[in-house]
Order: sequence, then C-alpha cells, then structure tokens
Amino acid sequence: MRVAGRLIESGRNTEPGSGDEPSARQLLVWGTAGQRRLRDASVAVVGVGGTGSHVAIQLAHLGIGRLALVDPDVVEASNLGRLVGATANDVGRPKVEVLALAAAGIRPEIVVEPIVHSVLDLDADVLASKDLIVCCTDGHGSRALLTELAAQYLVTLIDLGVEVQSSQGSTRAGGGVRIVRPGAPCLHCMNVLDSALVREEFLSDAQRDEEEKRGYLRGSSEPAPSVIALNGVIASLAVVEVLNELLGLFAESPRRLLYRAEARSVTTADATGQHGCYVCRPGGITGLGDARRLPRRQAEPRRGSG
Repeated sequence: MRVAGRLIESGRNTEPGSGDEPSARQLLVWGTAGQRRLRDASVAVVGVGGTGSHVAIQLAHLGIGRLALVDPDVVEASNLGRLVGATANDVGRPKVEVLALAAAGIRPEIVVEPIVHSVLDLDADVLASKDLIVCCTDGHGSRALLTELAAQYLVTLIDLGVEVQSSQGSTRAGGGVRIVRPGAPCLHCMNVLDSALVREEFLSDAQRDEEEKRGYLRGSSEPAPSVIALNGVIASLAVVEVLNELLGLFAESPRRLLYRAEARSVTTADATGQHGCYVCRPGGITGLGDARRLPRRQAEPRRGSG
C-alpha cells in the first residue's frame, strides 16, 4: 500500500473472475460485468461515525473502486462501541484515515480519499463527480447542502439515519433510508429537514456562541443514543440501495425505507414533491451545476492586527 497525496491505494489489482478473487460468491449474483461496474464506481460517504463506518466497510468488501470519506472528527474512546474498523489504538486519529486504512486492508486495490473536513466547508467539485453520495451525518445543514449539491450536479443521494428513544423501561428504535434521484422529490419534500436547524449549522462558531448566549439556538449539543446493531441494520439497507443504483439488481426502489426495531418490520413509502420546492420543482436548481453557487458555512470573522 502507498499513500499518494490524499489518496490511499495499493499496487495490486485483481481482475474480477480470477481464482483467488475475494468476490467469488457475489460474482455468482452479478457476474464479472457487475463486479467491474463496482470496481469502476466512485462513491462518497459523508460522515463515518456509527452508520457511515458500517457503510464504508461494506462498500470496501463489495469492491467499490474509489471511495471518498468525509468527516472532520477524530476517534474518541466513546466511539469504540459503535465505530466499525476502529480500535483503542486509533483514539485521537481522524476517523476518515482509520476507515481508509481499514478499507485498504480489505481491498488492497481500492483507492480511498480521506477528507478531514466538514462537508459544509468543501468545494462542490470534491463530491460533484461521484456516482453516488451516501449521507450518514446527523446534521440538518449537511443534509440540506448535499440535497442541493446532488440536485445541481445530477448525482443520486442516499440518506440514512437512526433514532433510539428510551424512557421508563420502554425503548423505541429504528431508522430510515431515503433515496433521492435527480429530479425526484428531495429531502425537503420528504420533511426530513428543519429549516431552523439548517440555518444554525451554517453559522460560524462565533455566531453560534453569540446566539447560544442569547438563547436563540434550538439544536441540542447532548449526544444522541447509538447502538451498533441498529446502525448496522440501517447501513445495510442503504448499501443494498447503493448496489441497486449501480447494478440495477431489482425493480426501481421506493423513495423511502422505514425500519422499526420493536415491530421487527421494514416498510416502504413513496414521496411526493412539494409544490414550489426550490430544489426539485421544474425550473428549480436541478441540473444547474456550476451555474449556481452552493451555500457555505459562515467564515470566522478576521481579527484585527492591533
């Protein structure tokens, strides 16, 4: 394995169908042509925490050729109960670098780009050329940005989330996967996004501090409950949809999948575009590409030299 700039890759390239091919069993499902499609695919995973680490590792096992991993955070000891691919020795290291090395250990031929930044601070071209974007963040701002980016650059977005509520001995848990194709109903139309929380997440740190002092912020800084098994269920549902988008294994999937742990059920639902939605309505931002500037997080104010 060698590190080339920000890309992690190796010198070995196993042709699908060879005798020692790690994909031998899945080749029985989609054949060498399908495996080459996966090898040629470029997928971005935004957020490599509880769900995103599952997604990244599964995509590596499947043989995705190019993987961009986006997350600004480092591994903390409290992450080890749910961060797939991380060990106690990784505490303090960027999550994306830990996952990149884990992916390269699974598939030495994979090319991984670990990006230690928030998606709110990235230029559009970092993600605009990907075949698919998988959103595994829990932020409304990042989801809103990816919704716009995917629409403008005609990239399919797969968004997922997990929710666990426990009170007085009763637990409710589950999650969802949303598939957003160009021109189809977006996350705004699916009522996934809270405009007030979107606004908060685009504030600079100084602006957030000021609004927090005034009691204006709605978002909570308290950590949300997270269980690795539930994360794995939702991540696996999302990865199946990645396969379906790339290989067309099944009939076109619904817009939404909803998992309820207490009912042991997965249900599907379609989505209807909201009249006048600025993202996905006719004449909206779909397909505008570089003609429209994407929103960016507010920059920190410059301090005077005196």
